[in-house]
Formats: sequence, structure tokens, C-alpha cells
Amino acid sequence: GLKIANGIGLSPDGKRLYHNESLVGTFVYPVRDDGSLGPKELFWEQDNGDGLAIDVEGGIWIACFSDAELVRLLPDGSVDRRIILPHKVVSSVWGAVVRAAGSTTRIM
Repeated sequence: GLKIANGIGLSPDGKRLYHNESLVGTFVYPVRDDGSLGPKELFWEQDNGDGLAIDVEGGIWIACFSDAELVRLLPDGSVDRRIILPHKVVSSVWGAVVRAAGSTTRIM
């Protein structure tokens, strides 16, 4: 079962549900045509994921609370970018416009 669930998001096409389990990693579930969830898979292993948001391009943004950074993952699980923040604890990602590497990504 879930122990420390933090952050949940649905892919723009509605076919994948992501959630952070703090101290374990980010998981992904396929969303079936009837709306039920298929079996979970470990999507990204990390021990400090907290907030989570999905952008309009399907990027998965993870707030890494003890690394003081935001990480954007691509739907294939690869790291697209890391944004180091001047804060000791980063715990949420929401409704913001993030500017990094010369591009702008709108967080849903």
C-alpha cells in the first residue's frame, strides 16, 4: 500500500497516472479505457520526491525536497532538466511558469 504519497498527476492524454511515494520514488499506472488503473510500475527511483505536476507537453515535474531542485522527466523516464533553487526545501510544484534552458513550460 501507500505510505507517504505526495503528488499526483495525469498525463495530458489521460492514459497515465503518476504519483510520488516519498522516500521511494515516482510510480506510473496505465489508465484503462474504463478509468480503472493497471498495475503500478516504478517510473523514477529517488528518495526525496514530494510535489508533482504534469505540464501541457506531458513533462513530469518533481519537487525534490532535500536536493532543493525541480526535475522535469520526459514520459520515457529520462531526465530532461534540473532546476536548482535557492531554497533548502522544495516541496511543491503548481500553476507556475518555469523558465529554464531558454524555454518556457506552462505547468498545468
